[in-house]
Amino acid sequence: MANNDGWTVAHQAAKHGHLPKDFSLWFLMDKLGNTVAHTAAEFGNLPNSFELWDLTNNIGRTVRDVVSSQTTEPRVMLH
Repeated sequence: MANNDGWTVAHQAAKHGHLPKDFSLWFLMDKLGNTVAHTAAEFGNLPNSFELWDLTNNIGRTVRDVVSSQTTEPRVMLH
């Protein structure tokens, strides 16, 4: 389920750190090309088990790029 911008329930959950432990749809993109993984990374909500660091958005930016561009130590969800 998504709104007109392609923002899904998963994007919203990633933003607020509420994805289930077994979440696997990191590649879902909104209309701007932001994946659920990029959203989670932007808000410091990637799980410790996250492995898709080279997942790219529509402009070629990886999840690793998002985390490395943060000015503070990236936060990782602890489960």
